[in-house]
Amino acid sequence: MLVQKRSQIHGLDAFRALLSIWVYLFHVLADSNGSVFESYPNLSKIIHKGYLGVDGFFSLSGFIMTHVYLESFAEFQSTGSFFKKYMKFIYFRFARIWPLFFLMSSFWVEGSIFGIFDRCSSSDFYKEVTFTTPFFKPEEGLGICNLPSWSIKNEVYAYFAFPFFNLLLEKINPSNKIFMNAFSIPAFYLLVENLKDWIWIIFAKDHPFGSKIFLGHFLDISLFEFFAGMALYRIYLKMPTKHKINDIIVLGLMSLIIHLVLNFDDASHYSKLMLFFPLFLAKMDSFLFYILNSKIFIFLGEISYSIYLSHFLWIRYFLIKVWLLIFLI
Repeated sequence: MLVQKRSQIHGLDAFRALLSIWVYLFHVLADSNGSVFESYPNLSKIIHKGYLGVDGFFSLSGFIMTHVYLESFAEFQSTGSFFKKYMKFIYFRFARIWPLFFLMSSFWVEGSIFGIFDRCSSSDFYKEVTFTTPFFKPEEGLGICNLPSWSIKNEVYAYFAFPFFNLLLEKINPSNKIFMNAFSIPAFYLLVENLKDWIWIIFAKDHPFGSKIFLGHFLDISLFEFFAGMALYRIYLKMPTKHKINDIIVLGLMSLIIHLVLNFDDASHYSKLMLFFPLFLAKMDSFLFYILNSKIFIFLGEISYSIYLSHFLWIRYFLIKVWLLIFLI
């Protein structure tokens, strides 16, 4: 059996919901050129960094994927038939995310039945829904169709890498020591940062067909964040039982993020803090645990993927007018 049912980790649904709302508000702000929240400068600064939510998404994805598949992958890595089960794993991941991904991208194709804003060509749409956009240069003036699709593409690439990352962590740290898991995170970051330059040197050149290959674009940092989530889950397995100190750490991280967002424009200095939320959220056991485990947060977490993929369409076509009406009157 490829997927082994495991208990739900409470608190992570709420994190996923809050991240999707943060990204949504960020795009509302961007689409209105800042006019929606201009009367609330501090709130505007926080929302302006909503793209950090995507960093949290990748770490959370690696964390949850490891929670769901760790034992199953350990089993079929030791029993053989790796390729067959690997392809089955990829198939189920595609089946989960691709239908809605395809539908949401189709709304932006010029001249199509669903096309509303003529944002991309049919050629770019084909590249997007086959997750091959980085290997081609978008047509002049068009390009990506559904704005959030770049991150879904990177998520799919992370799925392809997931079994091999898992195998790597098993090989370098078979006894699952916390120190080795913690050390693997900065080590992998340094690795991709150095490989990034080589990727651009090798692949970012004129293609024989006149296009360019952008293999290094976005791929490096999101793969690192996904890997970090996987390593953090292994640390989670070794941590002491749940304790209220983790609620305090989560509040401390949230306060620190807000402070840094309000006082520093360059997010590169603190964006990596987003990666550590799943670890401490998963170990909560006090007041914050009961708040974030409420039914509304669980529901929003369950529909967060739909919110994330469809929100740009809603902003453009419906909700931006409502927001402007509320805040500008």
